[in-house]
Amino acid sequence: FKKTAETPLSITSFNESEIRRFPGAVMDITKIIKTCPGVAPKTTFGYNIIFRGGASHENRFFLDGIEIPSINHFTVQGASGGPVSLINTDFIQSLDVYTGGFPAEKSNVLSGILDLKQRDARHDRLGMRFTLGATEAALTLETPTGKNGNMILSGRKSFSEYLFKSIGLPVLPNYSDIQYRHKYRWGKHELTLIGLGALDYSRLNITEDPSESLLY
Repeated sequence: FKKTAETPLSITSFNESEIRRFPGAVMDITKIIKTCPGVAPKTTFGYNIIFRGGASHENRFFLDGIEIPSINHFTVQGASGGPVSLINTDFIQSLDVYTGGFPAEKSNVLSGILDLKQRDARHDRLGMRFTLGATEAALTLETPTGKNGNMILSGRKSFSEYLFKSIGLPVLPNYSDIQYRHKYRWGKHELTLIGLGALDYSRLNITEDPSESLLY
């Protein structure tokens, strides 16, 4: 168990292997967070992340020490929830969830913190991983860049809209994301470049003669 001077009782940590093998989470960070003490497992008004009864917009998310606005696809403005995580778990080395006693360097936090640390890419040769999930497909590439650098890049694309269309649902969501990390060392110094992008799109599945309930 991890214990720090700032948060002796209110921190829960997961390493890379725990995230991959977490039962029922299907390598989705959001589902892992909701099993932690002090976090609401599921709210009645959506997928918002609730820490100890606080509002969902009072949470903060950090990726390698840099604050990011959201970790989910289809996030509602002013909230922090969403049905699918936009962070690829292939990048994650560790995950810390703070529900109280926040460190001083993590500012503007009222409810909870999710602190994500990414791993270095492999240094020996090119590596590739393909993942096929229930609603998405992902491809991750990692490679050394010279003697002192390494890079990891991934892209994910959903195919949920085709599944939803086949069963006649009125809304067809589609999402994609890209994640990037490049690290270079020289002497005692190092430079790390990170990138995270997501695109969410939904359209209506309107037939030629839609019913009133479908239009509603």
